[in-house]
Amino acid sequence: MKNPREILLGRHAAVGPKLDAIRREALRLANNPGPAADAPRTAPPLLVQMWEQLVLPCRAAWTVLAAAWAVILLLQVQGDTPPASGQESAPLTPMAVALLQEQRDLRAELLGATRVRPVERDATPKPRSDAEPGTGSAARRRATPGEPESPALFA
Repeated sequence: MKNPREILLGRHAAVGPKLDAIRREALRLANNPGPAADAPRTAPPLLVQMWEQLVLPCRAAWTVLAAAWAVILLLQVQGDTPPASGQESAPLTPMAVALLQEQRDLRAELLGATRVRPVERDATPKPRSDAEPGTGSAARRRATPGEPESPALFA
């Protein structure tokens, strides 16, 4: 009785010479690469390398970026159109200025904001040596009720 190995080898014995011929051809090509493999490889131009490494890997991101710029340019072009009348806007009348001021006051009242007026200050600051005693931040700290007084350092 034959074992399974002998049965398989018997069936595929006719294929052996064909496989040997393929093996010899592959070894011949590997040992004698020919003139194409002997030629030195030249690096592609810098522009081609940059295109392959920067643009091709992330085409979707570049497409979205280009679309965003197209929308920005489109909005910019549409915003530059002059008004239909071709004239500058007329100056505000005193009544219109009064109405705008009233609207500002109402808005401030509704939002709970108080109108803050700018504080007028001297143009030139005083030297620190001219400051009045007892007006600095240390004096304010000492004057806080409920806290024990700290000893004065420079009394």
